[in-house]
Amino acid sequence: MHGSADPIVSAGEAEGYKALVAKTIGPKQAENLLAVYYIPGMGHGGKEFDDLIPAQIDALESMIDYQQSNGSRGAKAPAFIGSYPREPITGAGTSLGFYNQLVHGRQHSAIRR
Repeated sequence: MHGSADPIVSAGEAEGYKALVAKTIGPKQAENLLAVYYIPGMGHGGKEFDDLIPAQIDALESMIDYQQSNGSRGAKAPAFIGSYPREPITGAGTSLGFYNQLVHGRQHSAIRR
């Protein structure tokens, strides 16, 4: 979970990290290892994040079990945590682009036409 308006760790840094991991271990492996969920408009923490702590912990524990058991236990990263969609590892997702368009009047490069 990441606030798209986080002034301490910007969403751009998260996007860069996703790209670095995908370049280092490959997109398929990165997709199995990482899960990024943006909360539009949230800074560095907040009620939206706090309300989802139990769901975040459950998802993380399930992902760890899945990785450690080679898929025989646990589960891959969920498509959503709360109402926030999982972002794709390669390329930018739609929630960050939607936020940029709403707040800054611009579209993320992945959703430009």
